[in-house]
Amino acid sequence: MLRSQLLRRVVRADGAPHCKAKENALDAQELQSQIDRVPFWYHAIELPGGITTPGISPGPLKDFYDLPKDMTGKRVLDVGAFDGYWTFECLRRGADSVLAIDDGSDLLKAENMAGMEIRVEDRSETVVPWEGFDLCKHALGYNDQQCERKTLSLYDVSPDTVGQFDVVLLFGVLYHLRWPMYGLDRAASVCCSEMYLESACVDYFSPYDGLHPLVDMPRMEFYAGKQYGGNPTNWWVPTSRCITEMLVACDFKPISRCTLNPAEQPDMKIKQLLGFSRCFITAKRRTQ
Repeated sequence: MLRSQLLRRVVRADGAPHCKAKENALDAQELQSQIDRVPFWYHAIELPGGITTPGISPGPLKDFYDLPKDMTGKRVLDVGAFDGYWTFECLRRGADSVLAIDDGSDLLKAENMAGMEIRVEDRSETVVPWEGFDLCKHALGYNDQQCERKTLSLYDVSPDTVGQFDVVLLFGVLYHLRWPMYGLDRAASVCCSEMYLESACVDYFSPYDGLHPLVDMPRMEFYAGKQYGGNPTNWWVPTSRCITEMLVACDFKPISRCTLNPAEQPDMKIKQLLGFSRCFITAKRRTQ
């Protein structure tokens, strides 16, 4: 069955519909089968039929991202979209359209991050970029006008390449950039109004210094290898204060900043998701 057929209502030759419960069960079974064939999921995305993809993010951290409940009419850019959780969440909240971009550089445990097909170390299958995203897009019934995706580096984002957006999402992106300030400049260049940013931070813990309180210091640490989380794509990790100063330099006014310290979280699931410290920042374009 084609993915685009998953939500299609089937009618018999005599014009009468099939038994709805049976048809929905078949659709759910086929959808689950397709999900199971995807070798790696990062996002847990709710799909029709009570099915959720087997990812870990955002999990119990969802509310900390602080997206507005009503995004009616907004045009959104989702940077580093991966499986597309936040792309689909913005559409669910009423966004007019979302452009999802990713360059495939953060496929976890990847052996070959530059190829179009990326083999995961502990599996025999290959992870095809956008495979999970496309599956969810079709299952949720979004068309290309509502939901577009491009394989594109943040460094190549500009008004000429992607246009302008009311909202830009930078979730789990900044610390994967070799040139974080330039990447933030690129995101700011296409953001007319609001930017939502989530990042690893070194407010409470550093792989170099251990536990330390650095919440109010504009500092950023560099990792040439796997020092931060065992992931070689973690290049720079800033403090939350550093990120707010970077946003100011991009002509944005930070509106809110929330930093989570794993040591202070009673929920074990939150502790595991955080790893080290995480911060969530909302900023708005300064008006002239």
